[in-house]
Amino acid sequence: MYNDILNKLESDIAFRERKNRMEIIAKMLIEKYHINTEPSRVKAIIEDANSMDRYWRLILMERKDLQGNDYDTKRIVEEKKELELGYEVGYNMDINKLKTL
Repeated sequence: MYNDILNKLESDIAFRERKNRMEIIAKMLIEKYHINTEPSRVKAIIEDANSMDRYWRLILMERKDLQGNDYDTKRIVEEKKELELGYEVGYNMDINKLKTL
């Protein structure tokens, strides 16, 4: 997916503009999944999904009682991925601390 987005950014100047992002992503999804609908409909679905995700995160921050059992595992998952990619655990924290010095 990373390479698909990179290639599209390199080949389509319009995709570099924020105002065109969702429409072009919608067209990419239509092509990838062979969806038989208008790009504007897929764009609306993407925008709704993004909003739903933001509300999900907000509500779970506000209402700890609604958090699932895996909610606090983000740091563990991130550390595993950092190790997998060859970084030292806490690499980002070291970089942020260096910026303050």
